Amino acid sequence: MTGRLFRILRGLRDDGQAWGSVLTWVGLVAFCAASPISIAATNISWGVALAGLLVQALSRDEHFAGLVRRTDLDAPLACFVLASLLSVFHSLDLASSIVESRSLGLMVIFFLFAWQVETPAKRKTLVRILIVSSCVSALYGWIQFMTGWDLLGHYRPESKKVCGFFGLHLTYGEHLSMVICMGMGLLLWTDAKRPARAGGVLALGLMASAVLLSGSKGALLSLGAGLGVVFALRGRKALALYVVGGILLCIAVDILMAHRLWGNIVALFQIDAEQKLGPAASNAHRL
Repeated sequence: MTGRLFRILRGLRDDGQAWGSVLTWVGLVAFCAASPISIAATNISWGVALAGLLVQALSRDEHFAGLVRRTDLDAPLACFVLASLLSVFHSLDLASSIVESRSLGLMVIFFLFAWQVETPAKRKTLVRILIVSSCVSALYGWIQFMTGWDLLGHYRPESKKVCGFFGLHLTYGEHLSMVICMGMGLLLWTDAKRPARAGGVLALGLMASAVLLSGSKGALLSLGAGLGVVFALRGRKALALYVVGGILLCIAVDILMAHRLWGNIVALFQIDAEQKLGPAASNAHRL
């Protein structure tokens, strides 16, 4: 009788591990598919993935054995959390800062991927889903720009700053800039066939154009800096190629804009505390 009960419990434990693993995988797939489209769906997705991880943990003899592993980003993330907590306790509004510090919990998303995505096949699947979904988001941004139509009613044609499926153009541009940096890393390091590389270049170009349409200065700055880091990690020749290509691109854009590029850049980053609207007012507020 005792042996039979033990076998039943062991079977439930094994089933729990299997179902938890499936639940986590479904959550991660949904996360990659939804992240360029819906923040709410993205949050639900990583919540499902976390639930799957907990099911796996509770189904083991040693709850977290084999599930939790060290990663290369543990130390930097720990430093970031420490710096954030120090800023919270030196805040002028301690209560509000404590409430806002809950966003540090989003770091669990990184560990869900780092701990659960173990094989190259799974990584390729998730990356492809994220890039395809981001390309759909970029195309939707172009539809907004060309037609002024937005299914969700977030886009304001008078602003000429597309927001894709998001409610804010800043979030839209910044999300795409991160996906572009990841995609460029794949192009520089992965040995892919020529058609795949051509498709990758077109996808990154489409997303980069959508970042420009977003009109987000932060997204453009982060994209330039992020790509610089990616090329620098690839080597000196790659970094030199990036710098030369960037200079040539700026020259081409300047010519197309009738030599108004520098003036527009200065206008974007000027500071004037007396203005109420526009880039100068926004920059003064941020400063």
